[in-house]
Amino acid sequence: MEIADHYLNDRLDNEEYEDRTYTQIDIAVAIFNGKIIEGYSSEDNRKRPSRSMKLVTPSRLILGKDLQGNWFIIVVGLLSSKHFRVITCYPPGRRYLPYIETD
Repeated sequence: MEIADHYLNDRLDNEEYEDRTYTQIDIAVAIFNGKIIEGYSSEDNRKRPSRSMKLVTPSRLILGKDLQGNWFIIVVGLLSSKHFRVITCYPPGRRYLPYIETD
């Protein structure tokens, strides 16, 4: 699993993004136990390139839980069938509430 430098450098330890401080372990757990809720099937379906390093790849939004059990969204770019890059992570907004399971 590869995580974009901008997330690690700009978000992880930045006080301005207190709600976006998911660690590498949080991200891995959420990806492997989460579910894809949105995505594009091919590069042709992309409407715009990613804001991160101009990465133009098929992307997926994954909804998963961190180690504390809080839901969050992980945006991944698919570089190949077995290789992806985490672009960013953020807490779910109202748009994603229908996907969140109630315990």
